[in-house]
Amino acid sequence: MLWQTCTLSSVVRRSFSILLREVTENIVVVLAFKTVYTLEMRRRDNDKKIVALYAEMKDMMGVLLL
Repeated sequence: MLWQTCTLSSVVRRSFSILLREVTENIVVVLAFKTVYTLEMRRRDNDKKIVALYAEMKDMMGVLLL
């Protein structure tokens, strides 16, 4: 009986270890994707701001040179 308990316990520990490793790998993948997505959204937002800034600079230069 004790031998079976030890074997079952070691199987449970191995299974838990494998499950924990898989969950950790999935978390890493999700965090990496979230980081890439966040950076891409910030880049797009900054691109819009740059276009707006150039338009304002162009208008200002037009006023100053006339």
